[in-house]
Amino acid sequence: MKFESDRTMNMSTESSVLRSTDSIVADAKAAQGRAVGDSILRLGHSINGIMVAFQTWRRNRKAMQELAKCSDWMLADIGIRRDQIRRAVTEGKELHEVFAGNPVVRAAQPTEANDDLAARKIA
Repeated sequence: MKFESDRTMNMSTESSVLRSTDSIVADAKAAQGRAVGDSILRLGHSINGIMVAFQTWRRNRKAMQELAKCSDWMLADIGIRRDQIRRAVTEGKELHEVFAGNPVVRAAQPTEANDDLAARKIA
């Protein structure tokens, strides 16, 4: 009888060990799935951030190129100097907010190229 009770005890112990092993495996698979999902989500956020940064850079570059094409007189009309183009574009604010307290436009200083241009328009 003792042998039979030992055998019954061993079977119940084995089944509890199997249940706990199955439980551990299931928990590990669930944790692995969550980790993979979190990694994919973080990768998606990173790719989105890179795309937004690239689009912003491209838009700013185009704006700076367009402003660089303007004459000093035109830049003075909108309230910036040539050396302020990058800051005006990258700040993303209205120009009067960006350069508040910094008198940007004094009387526009004519250059030789602008003098020649003005003379041709008058003639």
